[in-house]
Amino acid sequence: MSAKITVWMRVALAFCFFSCHELPAQADNSERMDRERNNARLTARVFKSARNDVAIAAIPSMQEIAASAERLDNYLSAYLLYIDPAADAEKLAQNISQTGRRADGTSYATPKDIISGISKYAATRGLGFQKVPASFGGITQKIDDGVPLYCWFYECAEYEGALTERTRERLETRDMDEWAKNLRHKEIKRFKRLPGKARDVLIMGYNADTKELLVFGASKRPVWMTEKEFRDCSWNDPFAIRY
Repeated sequence: MSAKITVWMRVALAFCFFSCHELPAQADNSERMDRERNNARLTARVFKSARNDVAIAAIPSMQEIAASAERLDNYLSAYLLYIDPAADAEKLAQNISQTGRRADGTSYATPKDIISGISKYAATRGLGFQKVPASFGGITQKIDDGVPLYCWFYECAEYEGALTERTRERLETRDMDEWAKNLRHKEIKRFKRLPGKARDVLIMGYNADTKELLVFGASKRPVWMTEKEFRDCSWNDPFAIRY
């Protein structure tokens, strides 16, 4: 259901942490400063290239994920650890498993079950897991804040084919104005979905000029997709951790 995270475009490996707990009244100023410092850390992880590509430059490595979240999907683990590296991954996995428990005693976590499990666990950490409008503006606002978005994609053959090839072509393109003009002709009109199969992904960047989104997890390497392609591939609306 998930794919391995690969290093690409000098994406650094780092953590950020913030947990909002109830504090005594006299600590309000300190709590506010912690929130402000965390906002500064998150936004500092966003970079903008000369091509006007905006992306978050820090996610946990696979080694860090494997060590602390063996029972969780790779990208869910990456997202959780990005926001809260002190998170109890085992407890989160148990919440998801319990939510997905069936009447016959088996446990099979659907995307809906996983969202419910994350929400319950996040509440214990003073965090929230909120749905984000699947619009370009809604997504880019979160990226600007240094917050990735998490969602599921239908499994489609084009990820490792046409999208990967087009992303490679994009990297070799020097004239982004020309790229934007021709992108509509290169856009995938219809994806071949594999019934009943999905994978979790992270939305890590965007380009406002070309209206493209940078997606980790759809294929072995990150790919750039148009907003329409993103909508066509999405199993559900994206989610973001609220702190």
